[in-house]
Amino acid sequence: MRNKKKTEMNIEELKQQQPDLYEQIFEAGKQSERDRFTELQKSCGDNLELLIDSFVLGRESEQALRRRVDEAEALNRELRLDENILRQEFQESPELQRRFHMGGVDGYIAFRRHEAEGHVRIAGQK
Repeated sequence: MRNKKKTEMNIEELKQQQPDLYEQIFEAGKQSERDRFTELQKSCGDNLELLIDSFVLGRESEQALRRRVDEAEALNRELRLDENILRQEFQESPELQRRFHMGGVDGYIAFRRHEAEGHVRIAGQK
């Protein structure tokens, strides 16, 4: 066996002594970050805040996707709570029951969700 001597080199020395190797390493690193960013974009969807946080904090796409799922579950719990409030509101209001007699409570809840998303506008109201 040959006795191999370990050589240490800092970035500047590598850049000066092995410019081709330095460039290959640098380009591989850039491509790796581009690939990671692309995967994060897929995992984060249209949630730009999650995308930026995940990228800056060095998270992988699986971690970002887990956070996205957790946020969606929390929102779903909120909506269920809101749905219970809307059901109670409907049950306590003869006026709402009259206005939504065809769709009942489910029609009222659907209407309110679409209204909140800006998909419904009542004539004569701004």
